[in-house]
Amino acid sequence: TQDNNSMTLESGDWQLETGYEDVWSDVRGYPKTCCFYQGRLWFGGSKDRPSTLWGSKVDLFFDFDIGGGKADDAIDVTIDDDKVNAIVNIFPGRNLQIFTTGGEFYIPQTETDPIKPENVMLQKSTSHGSSKVKPVSVDGGTIFIESSGRVIREFLFNELERSYNAKSISLLSSQLIQTPVAMAVRQSRSESPADYVYIVNTDGTIAVLNILRSEQLLAWSLFETNGVV
Repeated sequence: TQDNNSMTLESGDWQLETGYEDVWSDVRGYPKTCCFYQGRLWFGGSKDRPSTLWGSKVDLFFDFDIGGGKADDAIDVTIDDDKVNAIVNIFPGRNLQIFTTGGEFYIPQTETDPIKPENVMLQKSTSHGSSKVKPVSVDGGTIFIESSGRVIREFLFNELERSYNAKSISLLSSQLIQTPVAMAVRQSRSESPADYVYIVNTDGTIAVLNILRSEQLLAWSLFETNGVV
């Protein structure tokens, strides 16, 4: 029997679905990178789905149920391109930026229109490819290492073109870059107005970038010690 507040389902109005499994597991692999952006926890790239980006429900960082696609539901989106773009890093900059082995992407949006399941789109900007070293934010841009390990690039939004560029900022000092394994930044201070980016090379040296965009300052130097860093 059914009470007045319940609904009876007739035969044929429902179906039982089975065979589902977790998208992340020891067998399927786990995401390679993560960050927080606009109230969601984002994950990128697993072994079985290297080009997929996942976003949690808004303010529910451990709930990845895509539900019915409401504005605050979780997001599951895969890069649609003519080649494999395995995600190696995602970064919360001006937009949510996605760095892959085959190019650099971002999710376009406006200030009044946050990322939602109904409007999420991965837009490709450049095709350089990124290494696994996590990018850093410096003076409004995002600095990342190209997949070759010999070029440092700055992912910067161009207001005129309404897109991102990724120019090389190590062109004249490429001999200082030796397949970096780590990168960190010291932000500007009152006694030192420039930002310093420290890039640890595989040979134990540090390539140091002194950058101050307002003064068009872009200077490289090499730190060496009696040991290794």
